[in-house]
Amino acid sequence: MTIYLAQKFVEPFGFSVGYYQFDDTGKIIMKNGPQSDGYFYLNGGRQEGPQLIKYDGNYYYIGANNKYITSRWQYTGMQNSLFSGTDVRPWHHSFDNQGRMIGYIEGLPNGRDIGDVWNLKTTDGKDIKSGLLIRGCELDNSNYYYPTDIIEVGIDRLKNEFNVKFDMDLRAPNSTGLDVFDSSVTHKIYNMVLYNEIFAEEGKAKIKEVFTDLANPDNYPIYMHCTHGIDRTGTISAILEAVLGVDRQMIIYEYTLSVGSYGNQIVSVLNQLNSSYAGSTYKVKAENFLKDCGITQEQIDTLREIFLED
Repeated sequence: MTIYLAQKFVEPFGFSVGYYQFDDTGKIIMKNGPQSDGYFYLNGGRQEGPQLIKYDGNYYYIGANNKYITSRWQYTGMQNSLFSGTDVRPWHHSFDNQGRMIGYIEGLPNGRDIGDVWNLKTTDGKDIKSGLLIRGCELDNSNYYYPTDIIEVGIDRLKNEFNVKFDMDLRAPNSTGLDVFDSSVTHKIYNMVLYNEIFAEEGKAKIKEVFTDLANPDNYPIYMHCTHGIDRTGTISAILEAVLGVDRQMIIYEYTLSVGSYGNQIVSVLNQLNSSYAGSTYKVKAENFLKDCGITQEQIDTLREIFLED
């Protein structure tokens, strides 16, 4: 049965006033997380929107009419109060068909496993393997940008959950602070260029260095980052996704999951890739670009073997 409980009944238990379901023995049926009726429950109480709710390591957004949103972008930039006490910044955030914020890893601003973005597939329908490449922000707070307690959570997850073996640091040497991992994790600094600079000779040399390491199976799992996890990280991710066979629009989509990113930057890279290299698809164009940088066909094949599901 369903009974409405007033404040005097729920206050001692920290529940919200509202309707509660009871089973045949008289016990409250405790709902947690998103439910099929489209509302969000925590500890048996239906949550009032709009708000950002964290449940089981994921964020959910409750919007108009107290419904949690699914399968869409949600602009939350004007609602800064929703993010107080979280490690999420106001931006255009995307939510999957279960209502979960896409591309979120607790403790890592702009952190995400590219293999865990629910709709990031190749044009022939292959999935990208998860647990291999985590992308995100700096970990040493050299730029004093992220709260230390947040970053500490992210570092712990990278060490103990993702078992990272390689810290791919795309920043310049003069911006790098302490190595946050122990000697079991390789920390390498690349001084990577960003966006269309990759098509200049210096950029091609940097691309060769990065993709040589990406094509080494012994380096995985990898944490790849720059300062904010937007520009240099986004550039490398876009080329990687292109050579794996991800569609142009999905490459742009994955790039814009980063708070602070703007699609016109990566669109310019893809436009130059399209105009400068031969091929009927971005997959072939990216392959030819990598070869122009000194990456071999064998390394490209290895990249695809590493990342793509059979």
